[in-house]
Amino acid sequence: MIVNQNVPKVSTGSPQTAAFNAMYSSAIGIDVHSKLMVACFQNGEFGQSSFTEEFKETGSSLQALRILVDWCKSKNPEIIIMESTGIYWRTLYGELETNGFSRDRIVVVNPRIVKPLKGHKTDRGDASNLAKHARMGSFSRSFIPSADIRELRFLWSSYAQLTHQIRGDKRRLHGLLAGNGCRIASVATDIEGVTAQQLVEVILSGDKGDVLRGKIQKVLDAMKKRRGRKLTATVDAICEAAESRFSPEMLNVARNRVRALKELIARAEAEFQVIHMKVVLGFRDLYERLQTIPSVNEKSAVGIICELGDDLSSFTSIKQFASWTGLAPGNNISAGKSHSSKTTHGNKYLRRTLIEVAQGCANTKNNMSNLTKLYLRISERKGRNKAKVAVAHKLARIIYVIITRHVVYVDNPNDNSLIEHRMRQLKQSIARARSTEGITVVKHSSAGKFWDKLDISVRVSQNK
Repeated sequence: MIVNQNVPKVSTGSPQTAAFNAMYSSAIGIDVHSKLMVACFQNGEFGQSSFTEEFKETGSSLQALRILVDWCKSKNPEIIIMESTGIYWRTLYGELETNGFSRDRIVVVNPRIVKPLKGHKTDRGDASNLAKHARMGSFSRSFIPSADIRELRFLWSSYAQLTHQIRGDKRRLHGLLAGNGCRIASVATDIEGVTAQQLVEVILSGDKGDVLRGKIQKVLDAMKKRRGRKLTATVDAICEAAESRFSPEMLNVARNRVRALKELIARAEAEFQVIHMKVVLGFRDLYERLQTIPSVNEKSAVGIICELGDDLSSFTSIKQFASWTGLAPGNNISAGKSHSSKTTHGNKYLRRTLIEVAQGCANTKNNMSNLTKLYLRISERKGRNKAKVAVAHKLARIIYVIITRHVVYVDNPNDNSLIEHRMRQLKQSIARARSTEGITVVKHSSAGKFWDKLDISVRVSQNK
C-alpha cells in the first residue's frame, strides 16, 4: 500500500523535492508479545514523498518465528527494530542473529522511549511507529552483548536469584528459632558461620540436658581445630541461649527448612562452579585484570564479566556507560532549576555486584586504597549509603577503562584527598571556635602546606 507523507518544503529560492529526513531507506519494526508478533516493513527512496508499507503477523512459537525471520530476509531491510518486551524478544533476536543478520542491523529499544499516546495504540500502529523511528534513526540502542555473554547472563541471573532465595530462607529460619525462644544469635557473632550452623542442627535435634551439652562441646572442640575466628561464648552460655520451646511439629518444620537450605546452598555452589569455569576459560585475561581492583574477588569478577563481557564498543563514552549501570546521578532540570538527581534503575545485577564491592572497600581498615578514602571522604559529608553508591559509580568508570584500554588498576600513591578533606574540616572548626565566646584558638604553622606541620592549641578562657 502507498502512504503519503506530507513533509514541508524548504524554501531556498530554487525548486526542491519533498523528502523525509531519514537515515535508512528501509526498516522493519516488530511489536513483540507473548503470543503474537506484528511486523511492519517500510521502504522509501530518498528524495521521494511516499513510501511503501507492508505488515506480517505470526505467532510466537519457534516455528512461527522462523517464518517471520524468512519474511524479514525476503525484504532485506537495512535495519530491524523491536521493543525489549520482557524475555520474549530474546528468542526472536537469536533467530535473526542465526540467520545472518548482524548485531548492527538488529536494534532493541526500551518501550518507554517509543511509547505512543493513550488512545492511539494498536499492534499495527506500534509496529509502524517502530519502523518509522528506525528509518529516522531516532532511537537509543539497548546494550545487547554477544550470544555467549547472553548465555552467561542467564546463568548468572539464575545464580543471583538462588542466592537471594538462600538469604531469605536463612532469615526465616532465624525468625523461627527466635520465635520459639532460641537465642543463638546472641552468642554467635556470625549466625551464618560454620559453627553457628552446626549449633543450630544440634539445637534442632531435640536433645536436652547433658546430652545437649555434650554435643555442643563436640562442636566447640571441632571449631578450635579450624582456622579463623572462634566463638568466645562458653558452653553454659550456649546451652542457656539454646533453650527453646519447640513442639515436635515445629521441630520437624525447622529440620525440613535446614535440610532444604543445605540443598539450596549446594545447588548454588554447583551453579557458580559451572559459571566460574566458563568465565576462566573464555575471559581469563580480563578475569585477572578485574581482580586488581580493591575488594573485587573471584565471585565479583565473574559477575562483572557475565553482565558486560569484554566488548563495550556499544557505549560511545564512559559517561554513557556509567549512566547505563544506574549508578550515575540522574538529571532532572526544569525551567533552569535542578530537582532530584536520584540514580536510575540500570542493570540490577551489575549494580548489586558493584554495591557489594563498594561495601568491601568501606570495610577495609588496613592498607586503605583510594576507593576506601573516597568512601570515608563522602560518608563524612553525606552518609554511608550515598558514599557506597558514589564508590560503586567510581568502580563502574574504572571497569570501563580496564575493559576498553586493556590495562590493570593501580592505586595512586600520592592521593592526599582524605587528608586535605579532613584538614578543611579542621579549619572550618577552628573558624567556628574563634567566634565562640570563651574559646581562644592559637595556630602555629610552619612553612609549606599547612597540613604538613600543624600545631594547634586550644585555650579555654577562665573569664566568665
